Amino acid sequence: MTIRVAINGFGRIGRNILRAKYENSKYEDIQIVAINDLGDSNINAHLLVHDTVHGKFNTSVDELNNLVLQSSEGDMKNIVGYNNLPLVSVDFNHSSYSSVFDESLTRASDDKLYKICAWYDNEWGFSNRMLDVTMHWVN
Repeated sequence: MTIRVAINGFGRIGRNILRAKYENSKYEDIQIVAINDLGDSNINAHLLVHDTVHGKFNTSVDELNNLVLQSSEGDMKNIVGYNNLPLVSVDFNHSSYSSVFDESLTRASDDKLYKICAWYDNEWGFSNRMLDVTMHWVN
């Protein structure tokens, strides 16, 4: 059974929870679905990768893409899409996904910073999520 977890706060403990999840196979049933923090995401990413106590935390572009693919086929199916085709923004008009991750645009900069891109039709995706929430309340 997959356990969906959101991390509220990405200070020392929040970063260690994420790191421990990916460094220990006994936590495979846990899926991190969101990280909530008011800090700058670039600084948070840097602090995660370059921990002065626990050392460097590494991942690759392929690992990152694979994590998103698994999520888009699992618990986030029909909410997060996954694209591996050479498409442009107009191709995502009327997409019911909240966002469509584009694997071809994932980039790594010196193993310190990852750039990801997701396409979306904000109004249509949001409208579909509101209907999902309505159905959740009814059920």
